[in-house]
Amino acid sequence: MRCLLACEVSPPSAFGLPDGDVLVMPAPGGQFHGPSVHSKAGVRVTPGTLPQYRLLESRLHVECAAGKSQVRFIDNVIEIRYEAEGRSTALAEGLRIVETLLQHLALEHGKCFTARPLFLEDEAENLIPLPIILFQGTVTVYDLAGLGNQVIEAAGRVGVDDAVLEKALDYYEHALYLMGAGPGPSWVPSTYRTAGHLVAGAFLFLWKALSAIVGDPSIDGDYQRRYRTLGLDYVFFRDTIEEIRRLRNEDDVAHYRLDATGLETLKQRFEMARTAVRQVIIAYVAYLRS
Repeated sequence: MRCLLACEVSPPSAFGLPDGDVLVMPAPGGQFHGPSVHSKAGVRVTPGTLPQYRLLESRLHVECAAGKSQVRFIDNVIEIRYEAEGRSTALAEGLRIVETLLQHLALEHGKCFTARPLFLEDEAENLIPLPIILFQGTVTVYDLAGLGNQVIEAAGRVGVDDAVLEKALDYYEHALYLMGAGPGPSWVPSTYRTAGHLVAGAFLFLWKALSAIVGDPSIDGDYQRRYRTLGLDYVFFRDTIEEIRRLRNEDDVAHYRLDATGLETLKQRFEMARTAVRQVIIAYVAYLRS
């Protein structure tokens, strides 16, 4: 089954096209000036250097083969003509080709690209419907009384000055950032891949926060003893600390080779790991104060 998939490629600025507030200039670039501002009034007076978008006659137009498929790039729209096994798999097969091409393009260009499907046709030029996300959102549940107590607990630890503690907090904070930075639901392969990498990165930084305090068996000879100095028992070490290390080492987190099952496992266990790392950090603060 012969198909045609068209996608819009971002960022458009790489193609000499408008891209929000990005100042777009042709290579090799050069000097540019920001807008002039009236310092007292705080208003912009003149715009400074203006974007220089591509001329119509110089727009990107490339046609070539990509494996067994035919590719046409016009501006930032890519068209892929390819053979698909059927209508139900045509979109996934086409997006796989597009994503692979854009990964290799990123290798050449030095910046990443993403693609948004525009339309999909079969060999008779009949449209194959694209999935539509009607609603997506996030929910935050708040507990003001609990938050007030958390503020008091956090403030009580501010006066503890320790390099290891500072590093553990940096790692822990970055793990939370990565976990919350994932894209929303999508059927575009690059979105799923990005979400997978962010979850994997979040788990890696949780382990970094944990190992900063309890050690890493690959480099610290006292790894199996250090937790005891914090008042933690062997059951916690065996069932929690070692479980986090096992997930980090054996479930392909370290090398970003997560499949769908492994990714879901990490999501389910992230809260367990986060709570455990918090417990270790608090125990370490108590140890420093003792």
